Parts: sequence; C-alpha cells; structure tokens
Amino acid sequence: MKKYRVLILDMDGTFVDSFPAGFGCCLGVARANGWLIDEATTEIIKDNWGSPTDIIVDKCWPGANYRLLQKALNDSSRVIPPPPLFPGASETLRLLKYRVDMCLNTGRRRDGAMPVLAHYGLMDCFARVVTKTDVRVTKPHPESLERLIVPYEKGLGFGRDAFLFVGDNPFADGECAKAAGIDYLAVAESSNVTRRLLAKYEVPDSMIIDRFRDLPDWLECR
Repeated sequence: MKKYRVLILDMDGTFVDSFPAGFGCCLGVARANGWLIDEATTEIIKDNWGSPTDIIVDKCWPGANYRLLQKALNDSSRVIPPPPLFPGASETLRLLKYRVDMCLNTGRRRDGAMPVLAHYGLMDCFARVVTKTDVRVTKPHPESLERLIVPYEKGLGFGRDAFLFVGDNPFADGECAKAAGIDYLAVAESSNVTRRLLAKYEVPDSMIIDRFRDLPDWLECR
C-alpha cells in the first residue's frame, strides 16, 4: 500500500451481499402494483442497481411512483439480521483497519447502515461514516465523498491521489469518484455486476477485483 492512505468503501454490493434481497424486494413491489416484469426489465434493474430509485423506476416503469419502491427498500434495509457479508469480508476489513484509514460512504439511510455494522461487529473499522441521511444529494453527486475527503485535506494536507473509492456500481460509485477527482476500484462480486457492465462505463481491468477479499493483495501491488 504505497499509494493510497484512505480507503472509502461503499457497503451494499461491495462487502455486503445485499442484491438478492433488494432485487426480490423490487420485484415484490412491481408485482403488487401491477408493473410489468419481463426479461428486459430485470436486466435494466440489474444494470442500474445502486442508482437512485427514481432512475430505476423511470427506466423500467415510466410514470410509476418511485416512492413506493423507495419506501419498501428503506423498510427492508432495517431488517435484522441483515444480508450476509461476502466471504472473507469481515476478516478483510479487520486486516485493513490496521494498515490504512477507512471511511464508509453508503447509499443506505443511517438507520439502515449502522445496524449492519453493529450486527457484524464492524463499527470500529471505519473512521467516519457518511450515509444517505447525511447528504442533500445522493451518489453519483460527489457531496458524500467531499464530506469524507475535505477533513483529510484540511487537517492533514492529503492530496486527492491519497484516496481510493471502492464500490460495485460504476454509475453511482464510479461516476461519484470521477466527479470528486479520486480513483475508483470496482468490486465485481455481486451477482448483478459483470465485467461487461463495468466495461460499458470504461472501468479498466486493472481497476477491477472479482472478490472483496482480494482487496489487500491488490493494494500491495500498487
């Protein structure tokens, strides 16, 4: 780890395997409201998962009320026990916390994010946490990243090349990192994230890992 001094991590799809539960919730809302579900729709959901809910609904069901889906997802994010971590994620986070500062930047609301960290005993892994509750504009707008980066810039004089944003969604996370002027590493472990999708957003192979637990080895090669 010669280059990055601060890792900023997304949660869902990055070290929490939440897509299956979220996808099921999405389909349940669609069925309950009579929204069309076909192969094309499910592919759109998968490719855009992690994007703001209104974008997903507008692409799949133009004119439908996205708040119905948002409420269902908010409610499901507070369910305990939460979705599982990816294999080796807990051990990876505990290893990294002794090597580099880590912050969390999640699209979950705070009342959905903090119980996940508490449930898996990960509260002490993150120096700072920014959630959807804490910002006015969600990812891919860079406000959430700026809230984490600026204190390091002002307090310790870190340049933007000291930060790495690790996430799964090339739109919500990748475009957010680009807007903030920091590097982005994509984790392609979630079942909805493919190298085809990442290539669409021009994420180079050198900035993709297939499993979250590969992160320490990837960092060692920087």
